[in-house]
Amino acid sequence: MILTKEDVLKLIPQDHPMVLVDELLSISDDGLQTSFFVEKDHLLVKDDFLMPAALIENMAQTAAVLSGYEAKQAKRKAKKGFIGAIKNFEIHHPVSVGSLLTTDLRVTYKVFNASIVEGIIRSGEKIIAEGELKIFLLDE
Repeated sequence: MILTKEDVLKLIPQDHPMVLVDELLSISDDGLQTSFFVEKDHLLVKDDFLMPAALIENMAQTAAVLSGYEAKQAKRKAKKGFIGAIKNFEIHHPVSVGSLLTTDLRVTYKVFNASIVEGIIRSGEKIIAEGELKIFLLDE
């Protein structure tokens, strides 16, 4: 683990109850891996299952961790961002309460304030969801 939950919260614009990333597990030149433990009382849990839209948000927040981490390393303020497009996003399995998710994100294209990222969300060895997001960062 590189960053704890408290440290991750300093890197992303989201706050409770919308946080869907707990820890930064690893980081490399082209991507990173985060984790998230699904708790019963999370806002996006219904009938003991994580809502499907939460998986997209988990991937987007993983991208926000990367952006925040890079900004911190460069000693500049992190930019806020938003999802501009979702492509080929597939959910293969539902996620129940008590699951530990790991999200692997790879930056496939980056120009100015736009990035295309590919992500895979797993629970153990099982692929839960995968897809591509186009992320735009805002200049403030």
